[in-house]
Amino acid sequence: LLVLVALYFIRNETSLGRQKLNEMLDMAFSSRYVLLGMGTFAMYAGLIYNETFGVALDMFGTGWKRQCPAKGDGVCAATPIGPYQFGVDPVRASAAQNGSRAK
Repeated sequence: LLVLVALYFIRNETSLGRQKLNEMLDMAFSSRYVLLGMGTFAMYAGLIYNETFGVALDMFGTGWKRQCPAKGDGVCAATPIGPYQFGVDPVRASAAQNGSRAK
């Protein structure tokens, strides 16, 4: 919501800059770029927090190729494909020692 308000202020900068705004709206309009930065960072920090302490989002697949036995009663082997683009790789949730839950 903060990013949307800031983008509205930036997009209508010329028309809002000519008008006489009340004191509170003028203060928000004057700090439109700060509001944009704060909103953007808040979304980024929320995504990082969710990836670290919450339910990880599988946005980009995984950076590992898993090869498991057909019957499912063996140990899976994983070979790295490349780095995961953002956050924590979702394949860690299936690891034996994933570190996400105390046992």
